[in-house]
Amino acid sequence: MLYTIFPVAQIFAQNISGQNNKKVGKTQIKDTFGDVLNLYRKTTFGDLLKIAPPLSVNPVDRNASIVIEKININSPIVWNVSVTNEKEYLKALEKGVAHAAGSALPSDSKGNVYIFSHSTFNVWEIKKYSASFTELNKLQKDDRISILYNGHRYDYLVSQKEIVPGFNVEALTKKVDEPILTLQTCDPPGVEKNRLIITAKRVAVY
Repeated sequence: MLYTIFPVAQIFAQNISGQNNKKVGKTQIKDTFGDVLNLYRKTTFGDLLKIAPPLSVNPVDRNASIVIEKININSPIVWNVSVTNEKEYLKALEKGVAHAAGSALPSDSKGNVYIFSHSTFNVWEIKKYSASFTELNKLQKDDRISILYNGHRYDYLVSQKEIVPGFNVEALTKKVDEPILTLQTCDPPGVEKNRLIITAKRVAVY
């Protein structure tokens, strides 16, 4: 019911507050209720199902960010970062987590959206964007990951967690016929010997 009422109330509030503090008359209220009725007539049950379940935080950037509520991640994403140019990706990781150049984008109908970031054993650095993925190992199957990209929200559910040798690049180069998300960081935190790989399947777009 909240999902149904909220957009209706929002229209009413916007129409009333958008009058530049002018006196609200009967005609304005009538027009506002007209907008509400039009919304009601045009809304189908399918439309209601498309309303995104609320996030517990406001994404830092609705066009480029990742939100993982379980481990308090709310970080910008820097798109199309080279995974081989150390200077480039270290600079990107100071601003957020990095999307691997050449990997899929969230809006693609299939492919692997590959995002990586550092982790650290220093608790004082965990809040830095460069160490965003320190607690990635706490994720379990079906935990939600949300990607904000170009005004849309893409929700994924964790399907797999694995640790691979640092030289193993299969997680990045593998070909897939469905839209998936891969998150990568060091394992153990702050040590580059191995890589922690989280794979998640896309379940919704809002």
